[in-house]
Amino acid sequence: MITPVKKNEDNLSHICQSISARWKDVAGFKKEIEDTYALLGYRWEVDPNDQIHYLTALHTLVLESGVEQIIQTGTHAGFSAISMALALRKKGTDGCIVTIDPEPYNYGGEVVNNPVQIARAVAQLSGLDRYIRFIRGYSLQPWDEGRMDLPDAPINILNKLAEKPFADFMLVDGDHTFKGTYYDMVAGAKALKPDGSRLMFVHDYMSIEDVQNAIHTWRDKNQHRIDFRAYKQQNGYALMQLTA
Repeated sequence: MITPVKKNEDNLSHICQSISARWKDVAGFKKEIEDTYALLGYRWEVDPNDQIHYLTALHTLVLESGVEQIIQTGTHAGFSAISMALALRKKGTDGCIVTIDPEPYNYGGEVVNNPVQIARAVAQLSGLDRYIRFIRGYSLQPWDEGRMDLPDAPINILNKLAEKPFADFMLVDGDHTFKGTYYDMVAGAKALKPDGSRLMFVHDYMSIEDVQNAIHTWRDKNQHRIDFRAYKQQNGYALMQLTA
């Protein structure tokens, strides 16, 4: 069993402190994201109560750690991917975000249609497409039929990526069923390279019961080898680091 040596910048306590510090003034980053999306020709406001804190956490984690290679499940309109790509560009790294989504026409009755196409357009217009690789398909299986009509698309993308572990950071925010969340965490952990930052972030910890139960189940089975933190405000998230 490999126990990687963590640089101070990859220490979970350091990362959490950096996130907390940046939360004290999120206005500048909120404007940066909104200005990026304004390249589409219209203004798209970032929610100031929940979304901006989540996006700031992702941006800070990537910016102030050794994270360069990222896997994300659930692209939607790309706010998470764009936030992380902005951090990669500021670092001057050749890092990449691999973001996986089956790309349904609509997510459960939302006003916006074809949201992943919005993400692709923003990435291209902003020049951030060099940091983002979009993959159409399911991370594992199409389990989330309760929220949307699921399109035909390739399956088991995450398992294929995990065959050759390369990621520093795994962001789980796609299928919000218990099975979808839990098995994304199982496969995502396998995709983390042994000598990397070995960080995992799961969104909607407080807002979706199935997600929280999946996180707790995975955590309880792996508590001997993880450091676990949870942000319990608004939709919430869980942030973990595999230590072995």
